[in-house]
Amino acid sequence: MKTFQIIALVIGSSIVTFVITVLFTINMVSITPENLSKVIKEDPLLFLTTIQETAKLADEKRQKKQLAEEMKNPKQIETKGRVVFGPENAPVTIVKFSDFQCGYCARAAKNMASLRKKHEGKLRLVYRHFPLRGHPFAKPTAEYFEAVALISHDKAREFHDEIFYNFPLYARLSEEKEINEAIDSILEKIGLNKSDVEENLEEAKKVVSADLEEVEKLNLQGTPSFFVNGVSAKNIRIEELIEKFIK
Repeated sequence: MKTFQIIALVIGSSIVTFVITVLFTINMVSITPENLSKVIKEDPLLFLTTIQETAKLADEKRQKKQLAEEMKNPKQIETKGRVVFGPENAPVTIVKFSDFQCGYCARAAKNMASLRKKHEGKLRLVYRHFPLRGHPFAKPTAEYFEAVALISHDKAREFHDEIFYNFPLYARLSEEKEINEAIDSILEKIGLNKSDVEENLEEAKKVVSADLEEVEKLNLQGTPSFFVNGVSAKNIRIEELIEKFIK
């Protein structure tokens, strides 16, 4: 198989074709297998760097196009009745699909608090669930969070903060016994009786299951996943996306 064909298979024929055309145009040389081999041998670093930069520019262009399309047609994500951080009437709604055993989610919780303080009164964060299969603490905790929310949203926010602001205490829990003990401890810290909370547990499980169905529908790939006024933050830094909606 010729050099051009191998590279095209690895990187993508359209990008390689463009790069080769540019390189050969600059050097006023016709494109032949022999000339291609000569260019690669003479300056392989330039060839590879040009391919990388071209691929990066193509990816950025694709992401900008996707963002523009989403801005025109934002997702309709249900937030009614969910636990909210920030004023209910804030002009910008951030929906966070999160996992209570995810270190990135814990870091994001603190970042979100800082952003809400920075844009005081303009942001509200709606918490929804995406417990990952490899995190045994995440799903039961999500269910208890929603069970607490059925009693009090204020207590649910305390529940959330206890986990994420003391994340090292909970990050590595895996055994059922230690998970149950941790949940007991959290409920005690926020001043709730476990038996009262467990009365709401079956209803809470339905809420978490509905969130997981939404995760599949939205084709989310990891945590945390953010939507700002229905626009996904996967192709842009969330701070930049927020700025597009702040008046």
